[in-house]
Amino acid sequence: MLNWGKGSAFMFGRIEGDDSYRVERNRTADGKKWKFMVSDNITYRYVDDREFHNKEDMEEAALEWVRNHKQGKNKP
Repeated sequence: MLNWGKGSAFMFGRIEGDDSYRVERNRTADGKKWKFMVSDNITYRYVDDREFHNKEDMEEAALEWVRNHKQGKNKP
C-alpha cells in the first residue's frame, strides 16, 4: 500500500512498511492519466514510460516494480 502525502507533498508517497523506496506520481500534460517514478534515498531508480487511466493501476504498477526490483527481476 502507498501512503500519499498531503498538501504540497500530494505527489509523493511512501510504501507502507518499507522506507527504502519512494514513489512520485504525476499527471500527463492533458491531466487525464497518471505516471510514476521510483526513487531511493539517493536518486531516482526508475521512470515508468506508461500512462495509467487511474491512480489504482498506477499504484499497483509502482508496487510491482519495487517487488520485482527487490527480487532482482527488473532489467537494468
